[in-house]
Amino acid sequence: MPILTPSVFPDVPSLLEGEDAASLEALRADPTFARVLRQLEAAGRRKTASALPVRLAALRTRQDEAYALLPALLKRMHAGGPVHSEKARWAARLAQQLLLVLHRGLLQAVEDTGEIRGLFASQKPAQELLALALDSAWRLGGASAHAYGLLPRGFWAGCHQLYAHALAQGWQDRAGGAGQPTIGTLYRRLLLLGMTGVNRYEPRQLGVLLELIADEAEHLELRPLRGTAPAGGGFLLRPEADGPPVFVDAWPFDTPGLVQLETEAMARALDRRIAQLQAAPVAAPRQVQLIARIRQEWVQPPQRRHRRRQRAGSEQVEMVAAMRHCWSLLDRDRADPPAAGWERRFALPEQPQALPTPETPAIFSVSNVSHSGLLLTGESSGYPLVAGELIAYRHREKPWRLGLVRWMRCRVDSLETQCGIEFIGGGAQAVMVTPVTSRGESAFHHALRLHARRVLVVEGRYFHPYREFLVADAAGLVAVRAKRLLMQSAQYQAIEYQMAGIVEDETVAPA
Repeated sequence: MPILTPSVFPDVPSLLEGEDAASLEALRADPTFARVLRQLEAAGRRKTASALPVRLAALRTRQDEAYALLPALLKRMHAGGPVHSEKARWAARLAQQLLLVLHRGLLQAVEDTGEIRGLFASQKPAQELLALALDSAWRLGGASAHAYGLLPRGFWAGCHQLYAHALAQGWQDRAGGAGQPTIGTLYRRLLLLGMTGVNRYEPRQLGVLLELIADEAEHLELRPLRGTAPAGGGFLLRPEADGPPVFVDAWPFDTPGLVQLETEAMARALDRRIAQLQAAPVAAPRQVQLIARIRQEWVQPPQRRHRRRQRAGSEQVEMVAAMRHCWSLLDRDRADPPAAGWERRFALPEQPQALPTPETPAIFSVSNVSHSGLLLTGESSGYPLVAGELIAYRHREKPWRLGLVRWMRCRVDSLETQCGIEFIGGGAQAVMVTPVTSRGESAFHHALRLHARRVLVVEGRYFHPYREFLVADAAGLVAVRAKRLLMQSAQYQAIEYQMAGIVEDETVAPA
């Protein structure tokens, strides 16, 4: 009978090492989290030689306690964004370390159990143990996704080994308990997670994505490699490797043991979801768009279009993030600065009358560049940096340029962040904008205009073909008409426009 190889998960480091004492004491002040810290510090030294049922009961209790803490940790993490604050990184680190300790304990129990001849075939607790181990892997993967973090070395190899043992025993359709997903479904959830670029999703989208994976994983089909690849390519799994499924253009038949992942049934299930949403009395265009995006990623994910050019790391840029900071900075640094507070006459009374001046820009190193963007590495210095966020950046003493954060990667043991940026363009100006609607006047909002390219960058979802906007700056008010949507995230849209005329100031809502 096959036996699991020793776990290659690294030792869980003590949370005491290299951390700020004030931050640690703030966590220890909470009795619940203090107990978690004590458990984490002792976990690497604990050795259990109990009988399987006793050990399983102890692990299940520890699992229930860990899972009960996750909502609070995720709330702490997202309260300030998973990237830019030390408090948020602490919550992310604690969640990941807690789940890693749990997962490692379950893997060790599986390894110990597998060494007892005949135990896998004769005892139901062994089935439950495999299910618990895969479920803990699923939770660890979800927590890493929320934190834009990396999964630990050996994670995928361990998951593939667990499923291989279940498959060898014919347990893939067994569940760990009543009402629980089967071992096969849990493994498919993990594969879907690996097939998805989770670091490209914004925080508000990640919850929907993980729920969709949990609901639709049963439709993913696994089969030995055969036939030709689908038109456009398909996903392959290498069970002996420490990695998720990969998308390839053609099947490599010279490599034995590969597994083909069929996504047609899953695509049909997602199509049914989209049809139901479109037929619902209340429109949900954002949800439809999100599901359609996930469907494409699971069937034929977009591929890199441009070659990267590496940088040595000595090239640096200044960076600020979020519309409020980009707007204030660009308004302050313009070549012909207007009178302070010029925008106030374009704001309705219930709106804030001014934006705070941004703090010192963060400094990031340029790791590589391509025709469409660049990769930045650094510390976000308090800016709310997440996937889908708007940024303004510049090389020292050069003009500011705009970009969208397309993906994130973070370390939970420091504030270091990597972000992939897609270019929007340079020459941006701070303006105020409002869509013209049949309801008459509406509030003006802060926006950015790339005048030379006739592009508006707005916060929100305002684009409709030929929709009219009023755009105000210190020089006056003009009307423009939306022409084409150039790019968007959940929070922002870059809209190409055409001029529609000059507007008299009397049309502006009084302050």
